[in-house]
Amino acid sequence: MVPPTQAHGYNLLSCLVPGSDESYELFLSSLDDDFAPTLTADLKAASLSGVRRGMETLARLATFDGERRVLEAPRRAFVRDRPSLALRGVVVDAQRTFRQSEKDRQKVAH
Repeated sequence: MVPPTQAHGYNLLSCLVPGSDESYELFLSSLDDDFAPTLTADLKAASLSGVRRGMETLARLATFDGERRVLEAPRRAFVRDRPSLALRGVVVDAQRTFRQSEKDRQKVAH
């Protein structure tokens, strides 16, 4: 049996670890035919974190037109993205933290 934190060889908790590689490349292309246009999305990422960020970007690129009841997306697009900072944010529970530790100071300094 596969542990709940493992899937297809990925450690699902790796996306929660600071410093995990969140970079990705997303390429959209379309092939128009007479019956229906076909959109292809190629996503390349080094980690599950990158896959997650790439899927979020893809979801933002696609919009639903409720009047015509169709999903719309750009015909061609290329996105190369990575975080510019090592940490997304730091949450310190001030009510439960009575004194500041050296680790906290280091996190805020970077």
